[in-house]
Formats: sequence, structure tokens, C-alpha cells
Amino acid sequence: MNLPMRISLFFLLVGCSQQTSMDEAPASQLDAGSLAPDAQREESVVETLVSRDTDVYGLAVDAEFVYWAQGDSIWRVPLGGGEPAMIASDVGAAFHGGLDVHGNSVYFANVFDSGGYIGRAPKAGGSVEVLVDEGGGTVPWGIALLPSRVLWTRLSGGGGLWSWQQEQEPTKLADTFSFDIATSGDFAFVGSTLGEIRRVALSSGQVTDLTPLGDFSVQGLAVGDGSVYYLACKGVQCAEGSLQNVATNGGSPEVLRSEASRPNSIATSDGVYWTESGRREGGMPVPNTGALWFLPYGGEAVILADGLAFPTRLVVADRVAYWSDGVDRQISTLQL
Repeated sequence: MNLPMRISLFFLLVGCSQQTSMDEAPASQLDAGSLAPDAQREESVVETLVSRDTDVYGLAVDAEFVYWAQGDSIWRVPLGGGEPAMIASDVGAAFHGGLDVHGNSVYFANVFDSGGYIGRAPKAGGSVEVLVDEGGGTVPWGIALLPSRVLWTRLSGGGGLWSWQQEQEPTKLADTFSFDIATSGDFAFVGSTLGEIRRVALSSGQVTDLTPLGDFSVQGLAVGDGSVYYLACKGVQCAEGSLQNVATNGGSPEVLRSEASRPNSIATSDGVYWTESGRREGGMPVPNTGALWFLPYGGEAVILADGLAFPTRLVVADRVAYWSDGVDRQISTLQL
């Protein structure tokens, strides 16, 4: 499958929504979600943090707020719920992984406006600053923040993992077509849509291929416990999905969960968390078959919440899981 087709299918996976509009509401229990009995976390329930009337893309969390993109604007809401506030407008389309927060700013990858750009806006609200104008023919996507630089990936225009530092020109660090970026120490890790996991040394620029993936592409990846954990996909709409890992210094990959139902976002904390969008039958999604999964390091995978509509972007912070939903157009939480 060529790259433009892969990108269009991914847009369809994370962005489609046929639901009618939902009014904003304070945090309330998510009726469609339930805790699986084997999760053994009966004291927690899935909560709706905020509901929107348009699709929710991207997700980031700091000590006070949850941030997300919708339409051509960026919003935030207190961690405990409350009234959402728009902090930036007219930013263009900021999709999926292309949103993160650091210091006093929210950083984002604008996918479509004039070919795309990397920008930031004050967390408290204000004007958008364009850090890197990507120009025509590029699709900036994944983004990761380090103390002194911004990393992002391109899905077109030659692809690549790119780096920007204050008062320096953007630098291409590695060839790749990756939806996601994970960092650990001096290393950045990317998982290509073309079938490999790559480790990039940020100080030296050395690129190391950790493992080939054959016909599989990487939907998302995260680093923890000495390994890169990644969601591997094969076929249209990720017909064959799995959770796999490989040591950060390379080696043979290990399949940790096979037959994953359209996995699409992953995070690490005390173990590995990931979302699955649910089954497809006859080429169409089966409603409310999405789930949030957890795999403790060295343990067995369990379902933390199931019956979810279409869970997409996932963030885990301070023993709370946050995820956006591409059908119900909302952000949900689960106390871990």
C-alpha cells in the first residue's frame, strides 16, 4: 500500500464520526463504558470529563488542565472537570499525536493549513506563534517535547524525524514515516508506516534500526521498562492488530497481545496502557466494542474498560487515564 493510501486510511480510522452533536456537560459517568471484572479495580468508573459538538483530536495533560484540539482551535478544561475554555483559535487542523504541553505553552502540529506548520500558543490563551513553517507538500504529525527542542514527524514531503531549537534551522534527524514519537534519555524512537522501529541518538545523530516489522506498520509507540512497546497493524483499517515490544538496544520482537481490535494509541507508566477502537464486521465498525487495556510489566493483559464507542488518543498521568473518543466526541477518564 502506498503512503498516501496509508494516510487516508488513518484519517478515516481516527477522525470519522457520524454521531449527532452532543451538548457540553460536566463530568458524569459514561454509560457506554464498563469496568471489566478481571481488571480488579471496581472502585473506579469511567467518567466523561467533557463532551463536544465536533471531533476531538490530540490530547495533552499537565498538573492542572487537559488540552485538546477541535476544528481549528485548541481548548482546555480543569482536570476535575468544569467549563471548557478556548485558548487559541484559527490554528488549522491539529490532529491525533500532534499536540503536547511544556512550560507555559501548548505545542501542536498543524496538518493542513498552507501545507502545515509547527506552532505554539500560551496555555493561558493568546496568539499563536509559528515556530516552523513547513510550506506546501508536507504533513507534520507526531510531536514530542524536550527541554530545549521540539521533535516532530512528517508523513509526506520526504517524511522524516525533524528537530527544531531556538534560533536554529530545522534539522532532519532520520528517514521515517511515523505517526508517533517516544523519547527516553538521549534517544528518540519512531515506528515507521513502512515497517521498522528506529532509535535516534539526539546527541550524535546515529540512527539504529531495532527490528524489521515486515508487512506491519506502527500505529503508536511508547518506551518503558527497557523496551519499546508498539501497536502493530496490517491490512485495511488495521484488520490484523497486535501489541508488541522490542528491547531499546534491539533484538527480536515479542508479541504480547495478538488479535487486537484496531489498536491506535499507547502510553506507559507502571505498565503499558493502550486503546482499541473495536471490531469490524462486513467492513463496518461494530458500535461500542472499543476498550482500554493494561499490561503490567511482566504480567498479563487485562481490560480496564470496555463497551467504549471509539477510543482514540490516550494519555496516562498521575494514576489517571485520559482518552478522546472519535464517535461520542468526548474526553473520558478512569482513575487507575
